[in-house]
Amino acid sequence: MNAQLVTARSVFSRHQTLALLLLPLLALLLATSWMTPARADDESGTRADERNTMTVGITTATKKGLDDRGNYQYELLPGGLVVDYVSVSNYSLKPVTVRLLARAATSQGSNAFIVQPTNTPPTVLSSWVSIGEPVVKLPPRSTRTVPFQLGVPKGAEPGDYAGAMVMSLMAEGKPRKGEKAEPVAVEHRVALKMMLRVPGQIQPGLEVEDLTAEWDGAWSPTGRGDVRISYTVRNTGNVRLSADPALALDRSFGRGVVTAKGERINDLLPGGALAVEQVVPDVFSVGPLTARVSLQPSGVDRELPEKPDPTTAEVEVAAWWWLLVVALGVLLLLIAAYVVWRRVRKGNRTGDGGPGGRRARRAGGPDTPAAPAAEQAPEAVSVSPRIALRSAGAGAVALVALLIGIAPAAHAEDAETWRATTSTPKGTADVPFEIKTSGGCPAPATNMIAWVTGKGLPKEGAIAISNTVAPAMDQPFVGYVIDSMSNLMASQGGSAQLDGTYTFRLQCITAEHYDHSYGDYVVKIAFSDPTHWRMLPPVTRKTGPHGGSEAGAMAGAGAAGSNGTTGADPAGAGASAGDPSAGGPGAAGADADVAATAAEAAAADADRSTGGMTRTSWSLIGLGVLLLGGVFAWLYASRPQA
Repeated sequence: MNAQLVTARSVFSRHQTLALLLLPLLALLLATSWMTPARADDESGTRADERNTMTVGITTATKKGLDDRGNYQYELLPGGLVVDYVSVSNYSLKPVTVRLLARAATSQGSNAFIVQPTNTPPTVLSSWVSIGEPVVKLPPRSTRTVPFQLGVPKGAEPGDYAGAMVMSLMAEGKPRKGEKAEPVAVEHRVALKMMLRVPGQIQPGLEVEDLTAEWDGAWSPTGRGDVRISYTVRNTGNVRLSADPALALDRSFGRGVVTAKGERINDLLPGGALAVEQVVPDVFSVGPLTARVSLQPSGVDRELPEKPDPTTAEVEVAAWWWLLVVALGVLLLLIAAYVVWRRVRKGNRTGDGGPGGRRARRAGGPDTPAAPAAEQAPEAVSVSPRIALRSAGAGAVALVALLIGIAPAAHAEDAETWRATTSTPKGTADVPFEIKTSGGCPAPATNMIAWVTGKGLPKEGAIAISNTVAPAMDQPFVGYVIDSMSNLMASQGGSAQLDGTYTFRLQCITAEHYDHSYGDYVVKIAFSDPTHWRMLPPVTRKTGPHGGSEAGAMAGAGAAGSNGTTGADPAGAGASAGDPSAGGPGAAGADADVAATAAEAAAADADRSTGGMTRTSWSLIGLGVLLLGGVFAWLYASRPQA
């Protein structure tokens, strides 16, 4: 008994000693891990990616500090002078040097406000601005207010002048791993609008140029198709103008007139030209159309002295329903062929009294009555092998047409992406553009991010739209690409040129988990040469959640690339130049109001109602049905007869 007690005590003593030795060691490890900072943090606890990011901002200001104007608006007589202020801020943890410069603006292509490039010599309004400190060195976490003055020459013509106060930030694009290319300098610009009115004689004027129209219902089985109208609006006056386009399609053969309201043209600058494209959906026509565009000019920020006359232009459209013409022609040919065939066959069977009548008259004399012809058993006339072969070939073509016509609907139903388009059907590499979605984002998504892939870009994609709050989650919205395609390519380093197809994937995400998408909008563009691109047809016909019926796109955060496209931002504008290896530069923003047109809403409703069926699909199905009907009619006419 005593031996057992001694053994238990000795075991307990060994366990207690081991625990007492390990306890201080465990406490030391816990204390060391608690005191050691994370690898991604520096002494101040800031992450490494934040230390490598330069973030700056620009806003309007007064001599006393910041204000909330958001842009500059002046009215000065010739010889007048005004002194104003601009504020620039550095939100980064390292010093930043930025440049301030004034540049003129114009309307060109699909953009109503384009700022001149940095290397362009100053003209008109930009040459009238003098900046007190063109190059500003900003310490970390600092803000500086810079004065400038605007003086109007005595000989200045009356009218509106547009420009911008631009902040330029230079960043270095590093080559990717394995490449020996030299670093590329990438310029990021944000700007504030600057508008000047010189009082005097106001001369408003608009012109419609290069009006074209196309109708795509020629091979539709229903004779209905979309009319795509394209034209250019040029401001030939000396003031900023807006306009409300009215479209009219005058159909031939007394079919009446189809009218539609165009998307409003906002703030077209003097001397500028804006490309417009609009689709009038589901127009029935059996002959030529006359497309007519009428524009009613109006003032932007004030009423015009006199209401100008509307500007109109028209063009003829060949809108023949060729499928109906071909179908009627084929039907008439089949009927004519069948009638001729029946007559020829009837003549061959009867002849002059039948095949036995001539022989009977030769056997007997003139007074001998002809013996009655013996009745012959009816012979079955078989279908010719050539007819059977041709019928089988036509039937095979009809089945193929049916399958091809039905396939897009099945594919659209199985597609995992929603429909998206670019703000313009074509563009240039040095001008940023927008991505328009066909619907919203499902819960719990609150943010959006977009990646672009293609030749010369990382395999995983470069950032096209930074992680930001989506402007509208329950209806279609707009995402602004952070920079032009040429700058996105330059930020990757190397010498690759823009070539081929580039895919933009806009993802619905949450702010914390950008690696998980709750739904994707995909749009593709193709470069015909290194400087020009066009939008490819939508990847899918499906509309995103909650989209379509409201027909509207909300305002979003804009982008300003190296070409200087900007908008007014009441709270100021900002730009960030991130680590190039992470997929490209950061965002530069401004506010813009974008409204979807009624035509886009109607097209979205049509897409949902047809389940992805296009007019091409319906045309192929109609062609297949027509061919099958022709085959059955052919076989019926060639059936065995007595």
